[in-house]
Amino acid sequence: MSPPPSRRETPKKQTLACHFCRERKIACSKPDPGSPTMSCNQCSRRNLLCTYPTESRRGQHKRNPQRMRDLKLLL
Repeated sequence: MSPPPSRRETPKKQTLACHFCRERKIACSKPDPGSPTMSCNQCSRRNLLCTYPTESRRGQHKRNPQRMRDLKLLL
């Protein structure tokens, strides 16, 4: 009997919702590799252009440099 694979051995592909599904907070399915429109199921049902974000929004937020200078002046 083989041991179950550890989490380090099975890297998960990060799944991101398209812009439309992200805004509406609905389930988004990635398009099929052979799909001619390359749209998720939600966008294809509505005949919308399906676009995906280029980077994840998780992690630290980008800070506005002007706002940071203003905050330093207040201190």
